[in-house]
Amino acid sequence: MQTQRNQQQPAILPRSKVSALMIQHSVGLMVWAMLFAWNVSVQAQQPNRVFKLGYLTNDSVSVDMPRRNVFRHSLHDLGYIEGQNIVVEYRITEGRIEKLAALAEELVRLKVDAIFAFTTAAVQAAKNATKEIPIVFEASGDPVAMGFVASLARPGGNLTGLSNTVGPELFGKQLEILNKSVPKVTRVAVVANLTNGSSPEHLEATRAAAQALGLPLLPCRSRKLAISTARFPR
Repeated sequence: MQTQRNQQQPAILPRSKVSALMIQHSVGLMVWAMLFAWNVSVQAQQPNRVFKLGYLTNDSVSVDMPRRNVFRHSLHDLGYIEGQNIVVEYRITEGRIEKLAALAEELVRLKVDAIFAFTTAAVQAAKNATKEIPIVFEASGDPVAMGFVASLARPGGNLTGLSNTVGPELFGKQLEILNKSVPKVTRVAVVANLTNGSSPEHLEATRAAAQALGLPLLPCRSRKLAISTARFPR
């Protein structure tokens, strides 16, 4: 399966309003944070410079498409237009996590000004590839526990970004709400994506929360982007 590189802007896929707002908020914040720093420093000294960004993910094209559209719109809103004053090198592996390392190294050879890494595996690949180029990440899990940053207050190094995990207490709250909403529930299935480095942490936190609530837990581990409901026992 080939990796996808620069291409014409795709159509935005249909998605729920809530999902769209979440994507817009997180990706827009990532872009704004990095480019704001450029606006007040480098661009003031080099107003005609064309910036080059790396974009790395192991999501599928269809899953990544809404995020990529928001990414492009966020650049445009800040005055950066692809092909004019900014170039984006897209590297999308369609679920082939083993391709990430080589593609991250390729972005480093291209001397991009920054790498935007989406998915935990992409962040790890970018981190392994460079200690100099700024990396802006969106990852699931605790970035401190995974070794991406030294602390949330002072990340240190060349990585900064967003995490969609508040902490282990979040998993207990999710199960608590489920238990109250469906009081007759007898056991709970949880899907663990083994290509995501934070899955063991998530699974263990969920297991502890389920035990505290007296709910039997059925872990379903997978390395695929999607998992069939046929795997769940009736």
